[in-house]
Amino acid sequence: MFKRLFGKKPDRRTPSPEPPDLSRAGLTSLFGVGGVRETTNVVLTRMPTLVDTATRFGGVPGYLEATAWPRCPSCKDPMMFVGQVEMGPAQPLRYPRPAILYIFLCQSDPTAEPSCETWSPASGCAAVFAQEGVATTLRPPTEDFVDRARVAELVADAHARPDPARWELLDQRGHKDHHTTLFGQYACAFRSELSVCGQPIDGITRTQAHYAAMAALSKDRAMFIGGFPDWVQGPSSARCACGKAMESVLQFGAFDEALNLGDAGEAYVLACPDRCAPSSFALEWQSC
Repeated sequence: MFKRLFGKKPDRRTPSPEPPDLSRAGLTSLFGVGGVRETTNVVLTRMPTLVDTATRFGGVPGYLEATAWPRCPSCKDPMMFVGQVEMGPAQPLRYPRPAILYIFLCQSDPTAEPSCETWSPASGCAAVFAQEGVATTLRPPTEDFVDRARVAELVADAHARPDPARWELLDQRGHKDHHTTLFGQYACAFRSELSVCGQPIDGITRTQAHYAAMAALSKDRAMFIGGFPDWVQGPSSARCACGKAMESVLQFGAFDEALNLGDAGEAYVLACPDRCAPSSFALEWQSC
């Protein structure tokens, strides 16, 4: 009787929003020509054994030239090796000649004295530098405290962390292994994608469609090269020794449990826009 008199009961459920158009044309219509850029997503795969490719994260570095392990100028401890990335004119990470970029970051207790201001690119508590050359044969670090067999043992179980007794043993050895390696070893693959500017530009007011596209593009993006940096606190003010403002070329979060970047922190590898020298790189991290 109700249906005969009043017809079908109306459906008051909220209709599902249309999925965002993530094509270049669709993104350009939302964000403008200057709001869309190519980016390279770095896909990390945690491995149970050591990886010896030119681009890798964790474990120990492979150098083009014999090099001493960087130490923090504040606490004097060896820095943690974060990773290395192959660079070149045709590589996702641009550089005028074939080279490898090395990234180290002090991971000492931030409450200890002296305090290591690892978040600041001016503190020296991170070491980011390039070695030029073609990655044919990579050399291990020169120090004997880097025990590759020990590192291999630590990463043999890709999901295990050292128990307190092992931490104590590492301290007693004096080798500071917990500063010089991530307890994970990661192989990398590159995936070309599009990115959009997270800040309003060209007078475009952000709508729900903008935020839906931004959320879809940022999904599963733990590390990326190029594109638009996602600043947690605001753009970096770091400058190269040549005087030019540095740009963010590689961004990553705490992809391993041994890496401390604060609360929901993001790290930014900065570079001189001209790549004027192998030392024209820095690292800054920001957190909430």
